[in-house]
Amino acid sequence: MDNEKRVFTRKEYMNGEVSHHEYYLLIAKDSNVKFSEGFINEVRETSDKEHLNSINMRKFDMLWFNFKRGIARELRARWDTFAPAMVICVLKAMAKHQAWLM
Repeated sequence: MDNEKRVFTRKEYMNGEVSHHEYYLLIAKDSNVKFSEGFINEVRETSDKEHLNSINMRKFDMLWFNFKRGIARELRARWDTFAPAMVICVLKAMAKHQAWLM
């Protein structure tokens, strides 16, 4: 079991068995999302550490194109819908994780 990849399902997330952050962070990790140190420093300096809404959405929109294929693949593997808002959730989860190792 240790070598098996853990995949949270949308149903587990919707039933509250896994948090928003945990669900989207696992998708980010499985999609190999990684950010530059420069962007992570900006995340660390933001005033809204919970939602990262003080970071201009255009930054996330630009990053979206770098990772959308991998994220879409992981969402499909979970029988989840691919939508731009979900990609932003994935990106923000990884940004918070990298910045503060949550």
